[in-house]
Amino acid sequence: MKDLALIRDMRQGEKIAFIAASVLFLVVFAWVLLPGGSHESPDGVALDEASFEVESVRNETSIAPIEWGNPSPQGGPNWIFDIFTPPVIYYDEATRTFTVTPPYPVVEPVEDIFDLELVDIVPVPFRFQLVSYAGSKGNYLLTLENLDSGQDVFCGPHDVLTDHGLKVIDFVEIREVAASTQVGTTEAFDFVGKLVVEDQRTGDQYALRHNKITYLEDPVAHFVTTSGEAVRLAEGESWRSGSTIYTVNRIDLNSHSVALEKSSSDVGDRVAKILHSSKSFNSSDLSNRNTRESDPPPGAF
Repeated sequence: MKDLALIRDMRQGEKIAFIAASVLFLVVFAWVLLPGGSHESPDGVALDEASFEVESVRNETSIAPIEWGNPSPQGGPNWIFDIFTPPVIYYDEATRTFTVTPPYPVVEPVEDIFDLELVDIVPVPFRFQLVSYAGSKGNYLLTLENLDSGQDVFCGPHDVLTDHGLKVIDFVEIREVAASTQVGTTEAFDFVGKLVVEDQRTGDQYALRHNKITYLEDPVAHFVTTSGEAVRLAEGESWRSGSTIYTVNRIDLNSHSVALEKSSSDVGDRVAKILHSSKSFNSSDLSNRNTRESDPPPGAF
């Protein structure tokens, strides 16, 4: 029983000591916060009465600027600096070695394969050509060749060929210096017939000459497929192979090139390519196309 009383007295003393420490802490804290208290620094100077002055830091020593000299030439008068770029080093996990060669194969870009190869670009002749004429002024007989059927059509200077959708507007015979005439020689002359017709299918007019071919404005491109099939396309026309569509965007007869576009109806991707032909067209090669031995000479009846 005495032991229990002793323990109870010890606990009571600890409580009294804790209460006394708390009261002392509150007294000190209130003394610091209340105005009018005497706050002193460790050297005895009252902190609330002290004045502070910020003194600027003066740089007593002056530092002279550094002057860099020009670099000396290292590889000629125009060579100033050497720049070294270290190589890229790769680590191959399979062989556990370092190398400047990538451990994976270099993939080259795959060129899109076009199923169409450009063979030639040719102008398209108008479907009627003036091959000959006979008679005299006011009584001309014109011979036209129908290129669609290969047959000749005879008409007068102002006839309307309803079955062929062609209207003859005017015809004249002119005298021109022959192309065979050389400089310094006596000039030779040819009689040339010129005919103006209207294509009633399109409303366009064409000037026909009996000694030249008259062509349409737009030429056509001749292609061959990888299987050997011949394909003939004009500007704006398309050719389909499975889900792949080839469209001719532009035909340039001067540069003998074709702007061809490849697209897919499934994916929608588009690839453009310029195709060139090794052949070139010369209109003089066909200048005598309309001169036929069976036709009478111009002007003869």
